[in-house]
Amino acid sequence: MTVTLDHLLTRPATLLLRTRSGEDALGDPTYETASIPVVCELQQTSSSEDHEGGLQLTRYRVWLPADAPLEGWDALELDGAVYELDGDPNPVWHPPTRSVHHVEAAVSRAR
Repeated sequence: MTVTLDHLLTRPATLLLRTRSGEDALGDPTYETASIPVVCELQQTSSSEDHEGGLQLTRYRVWLPADAPLEGWDALELDGAVYELDGDPNPVWHPPTRSVHHVEAAVSRAR
């Protein structure tokens, strides 16, 4: 059996694509968000917690289809949780086909 990307990306999720729309009263940027359905694979890479502040931070690696239109300020919603991108995503090049095979990104969730 040949394992293809379709066999590996099986979790339905939503890309939250943010476009800067202006500034609020304090001068902080505001954004409009577009939601796009997608399938992905998400795996935990690390976690930590701060007992004093009650903060839990978990980092993950996410794999997405080659045409996922992500930028570093976007997010992923999966199973009711929002995962923020940590920097720009990586379009992974596949030399035999001379095209992008899939997109990988680091994401995190704080609570």
